[in-house]
Amino acid sequence: MNHPIHFGENPLVLLNNFSTSALKQGWSQAEVESVIAKASQGDYMALIRTLRAYTFL
Repeated sequence: MNHPIHFGENPLVLLNNFSTSALKQGWSQAEVESVIAKASQGDYMALIRTLRAYTFL
C-alpha cells in the first residue's frame, strides 16, 4: 500500500487513514481488518511498525 505513516499522529487517525487508503487501492475489508487487529495489539510503536510493514514508500 502506498500511504505515509507519520510518527506522532493520533493512533485512530493512523488506523483510519490506513483503512481508507488500503480500500481505495483494492484491499479487501478482511485484509484491512487483519492489519488493524494486528496493529492494535501492542503499544504505539508496535502500531507504527505494523502499519509501516504494510506500507511501501
